[in-house]
Amino acid sequence: MLQAHVQSNENKRIESLVSYSILDSLPEEDYDNLTAIAASICNTPVSLISLIDDKRQWFKSHHGLDASATAREFAFCAHAINDPNNIFSVGDARNDERFRDNPLVTGEPHVIFYAGVPLVNHDGFALGTLCVIDHKPSKLSEEQLTGLKALSKQVMNLLEMRKMRMEYEAALKSLEQKNEDLERFAYVAAHDLKTPVVNIMSMGRLFLKMFGQSLDERGWEILDII
Repeated sequence: MLQAHVQSNENKRIESLVSYSILDSLPEEDYDNLTAIAASICNTPVSLISLIDDKRQWFKSHHGLDASATAREFAFCAHAINDPNNIFSVGDARNDERFRDNPLVTGEPHVIFYAGVPLVNHDGFALGTLCVIDHKPSKLSEEQLTGLKALSKQVMNLLEMRKMRMEYEAALKSLEQKNEDLERFAYVAAHDLKTPVVNIMSMGRLFLKMFGQSLDERGWEILDII
């Protein structure tokens, strides 16, 4: 078995993946619908949305498979993300030196056929794959490959919308906090201003009481301004 090569920008790729806050999130129907459609189009029993972090491949959706994750060292998808621009396909893993003694091939879930489309974000990082798996040798037609690519774009659309929603919610929360801070400042400022204003008014009344009769017209104008 040959493990997938780790690219030099791996730390940045994982940092980009983490920014989506998708790892270990709960199942979502929108993602599950896409893996169900992928399995139907490709006539395979298994379809996965697989995301690769530093130690594992984690499945956001796992149609036809009970597992939620596997070790990265055994992941076919770890190979797929090294070529973001192309579909990674293995017709019969038992005859491929990279995978023939892989425990995912020799044991459950018996990955014999694999085809995965890298999930590439706007920064060019392959976060994982939308893949289909069969327990026997197979090959996808051009129509099936086209359909799988189209579905992978929908997966990325969901991920990008998720990220945008989180950023919007974070910005909204920050704005609400700033508004609360402004309200507190306004309250404190109003309170701090009230005392000297009351003092000025009181002194004005006292001045008027004591010296009002001796003021000329100009003096009354100034006192009025005060």
